[in-house]
Amino acid sequence: MNDRRHSGKIPARLVPVLTAVIFFVALTGIVRAENNRRSAATEFEELQPYLQEVHDGGESRGDIAGYYENESIEDSGNNIKNENGENMAGSGESENGGKIVGSRGETKSLDSADESENSEQGDLPHERSWKGADLQADCDGLRHINPDFVCVLDIPALELNYPVVAGRDNEEYLHLTFERRENPCGCLFLDSNADSRLRDPHTFLFGHNMRDGSMFGSLKRFYEEPDLVTKEPYFYLVGEEGTFVYRIFAFGPVGVDDEKVYSYISTDEEYRDFCHNLCGSAWYYDRDKEADTALERHRSIVTLSTCYGTDHVQNFAVHGVQVGGNR
Repeated sequence: MNDRRHSGKIPARLVPVLTAVIFFVALTGIVRAENNRRSAATEFEELQPYLQEVHDGGESRGDIAGYYENESIEDSGNNIKNENGENMAGSGESENGGKIVGSRGETKSLDSADESENSEQGDLPHERSWKGADLQADCDGLRHINPDFVCVLDIPALELNYPVVAGRDNEEYLHLTFERRENPCGCLFLDSNADSRLRDPHTFLFGHNMRDGSMFGSLKRFYEEPDLVTKEPYFYLVGEEGTFVYRIFAFGPVGVDDEKVYSYISTDEEYRDFCHNLCGSAWYYDRDKEADTALERHRSIVTLSTCYGTDHVQNFAVHGVQVGGNR
């Protein structure tokens, strides 16, 4: 009897077949990815008439939104979320070795925040105009397309301009576009526990880190090109209640379960702790007088978050503090 043992080698006659199968699967994946990209790009073009940038000659809006003035977090009447609220992403502290110190070359402590001489003044100092302060959007039209519409996010430094939605949970819009079409690019969405009026002390916005730079794929440009923040440090949320202006004061990678970053703020102490934690761990942390005053007054903070790295043990987060609005 012949002793035939399997050699582990693929028979020569099957090699062309297997090669063809592998090639077909790879080609199918490439075609599907390209179709998804084109579909998302087409939808974005369809939404452009609703995302209108109307600027008033680059002039500053002047007075900031007044509903935060002389109010503490605890008694401002905001819809504060508690520790039982669901958070998406965030733990672990990033290394300080890669920190980028901003153009002022300094970081500042909040230990004396309550003693600021500007804490009772009505206006924040703004040394440069807000280029998007008069940005407008067809909110009624966008809400007609999708009732989950909340606002439009505009980041001039990145030429990023997308609608933001509020889903039933933090999974719904991971693979649904603004027009609710199945697509891996998803849509920018508000944390499901957030106040859709953007009145929380800390609000999270999530989006995919797309390779083509769409959605939040361009956020990484902030650490690749730090001068972007120096030249244009603002981003804007445009909703039915007006335009909110935020100044970027920190960014960097954070652990996906980092409760120090992905946590709701309900007290003045928690606000100060949040800022102290960022000061020690963020790659970039820089505050000029405008942001400094806003943080001392505990103005609303918005965190833009996307995945970071291949293993998704970290996210990349950009933090802005509200410095103005046209309410």
